[in-house]
Amino acid sequence: MNNILYLWDYSAGYVCSFCEHACSTTDLSLPFSRVEFLRFDHQEHVIVSVALVRPKAGIFIDAIQWVLAIATKASLLLLGVSKDTTTGDLKMYQTDMSMELDADMDNIVGTRDGRVFMTGVEDGNMYELYYQPQEGWFTKRIRLVNLTIGTLQHFLPKVFGFQQTGGSFAFVYNFG
Repeated sequence: MNNILYLWDYSAGYVCSFCEHACSTTDLSLPFSRVEFLRFDHQEHVIVSVALVRPKAGIFIDAIQWVLAIATKASLLLLGVSKDTTTGDLKMYQTDMSMELDADMDNIVGTRDGRVFMTGVEDGNMYELYYQPQEGWFTKRIRLVNLTIGTLQHFLPKVFGFQQTGGSFAFVYNFG
């Protein structure tokens, strides 16, 4: 189950058929009568971090209201999410946006305008996820940019064998 993601709308509430009244519990082993889970299991690696973020304007189809940024042990992928306003049903969309990762990512945070940031677990660096509708001449459709170190510093450790000692930190974006 480490590589499976379940998504549901908890704000609508649910009725626990076990006790026949409105419940608020985190025990997912109870039988529910009014809760619909969406399941994403189309990848084989352990999920390390997930965030529900706003998409950038003009990147996805209009139906996509949110993006799930999913970091696994080996990759980062984006899934589109929408909620039908009349039925309340949730729907997931494949975006065909994914990339391989060299390190585990954590603390995924999004902004109102669709920017996505995260931290490297091992190196403690802060990264921004760039994504665009199509590949450019010199840019991929989805890529991570290290905001903590410069380009030269990024390549020096690989060429000369220097190792970076990283710390860890968490950050929060204020929507207010």
